[in-house]
Amino acid sequence: MKYVGQILTLILPLALTSAGSPIQKEQIAADAKWLVHLDVDKLRSTTVGDYVIKQVLNTKLGALTRQFDFDLDWNKVNSLTAYGSAFQSKSSFDGVVLIKTELDLRKPLDGAIEQTLQENGNKRPPIQKTQEGQVTTYSLKDNIFASFQSGRPVIVGKSLDSIRKAGEVLSGTSANLASTKTFSEFPKSQKSFFLLGAVKAFNPNPGFPDQGGDGETLNPKAKILKLADSGRVVLGEDANQLFLDLSLKAKSAEVVTQIQQVIQGMIALASLSQLDNQDLQQLAESAKVSSAGTIVSLKLGYPADQAVLLLSSNLNRHLEGRKRAEGSEGHKKKVRSKTNDTAGDPDKTDEQ
Repeated sequence: MKYVGQILTLILPLALTSAGSPIQKEQIAADAKWLVHLDVDKLRSTTVGDYVIKQVLNTKLGALTRQFDFDLDWNKVNSLTAYGSAFQSKSSFDGVVLIKTELDLRKPLDGAIEQTLQENGNKRPPIQKTQEGQVTTYSLKDNIFASFQSGRPVIVGKSLDSIRKAGEVLSGTSANLASTKTFSEFPKSQKSFFLLGAVKAFNPNPGFPDQGGDGETLNPKAKILKLADSGRVVLGEDANQLFLDLSLKAKSAEVVTQIQQVIQGMIALASLSQLDNQDLQQLAESAKVSSAGTIVSLKLGYPADQAVLLLSSNLNRHLEGRKRAEGSEGHKKKVRSKTNDTAGDPDKTDEQ
């Protein structure tokens, strides 16, 4: 249960971290090398999604949004789409996130500006607002930008240049993904999916760990990256079954069999190493590996109600661990404070 739960816990909340709504290729730049799309409308209608939104998102973000006198109603969020034209680290991320929503996200931003001005007078607020034609842009310490235009998704990014380029795609003055064949080689996905991620070309780190003396990478996941040219993952729920479809495009027809063997080996290894784990065994038994041309596909299935129980168990464990960590840190601070007080008072030292 532990391992299956960890997989689900990582995939779902992470996806929720950036037209409702299948992917609209017309809104994505033609040079996109990766994309992640979350159909919140579809997610909200599933067993797993209902739990994630009510127990994870509303609980974690509710207190934060209330500080800005703003109710983040996920019933009014339709979709989130993130994409980028290059592979960067977190510190140099220059992709954008498109948010399609009925919420007026400008309200909390305007409120924050007004509050800062009231508290600090003429001091420059951390959030700046500019108007250029019909486009309203907010800048948070010149590090995060958000662009608003009526009738179009909100654009969020870390640079003004990326925001403007994304705006040009939305306005139709710049080429979009629909004009290319990028990601079109993968098989048609089930209509009931709510999360889709795709990568045009893998770029494994040359310093990836677990390398043999001859330089051959031993880690199975790294080996797949070396053999595959691009990939796509789809997550959804159908007939109370949570499903995950992974498709990899091999660099050549000759390595298709190698990719299949690596995937099958990973499944077998996970199954054999956890014979007493019924949840993992159930997941392994559902695994189906197939190929068509240069595309290798892996399909996994798991009961949605059991997935919710696993998510709940892992979430509770995470919260308990955080409380223990906070309690331990609080105790350490008290000890340090007491030690400092004693060190600064010779009489207390003598008494001890």
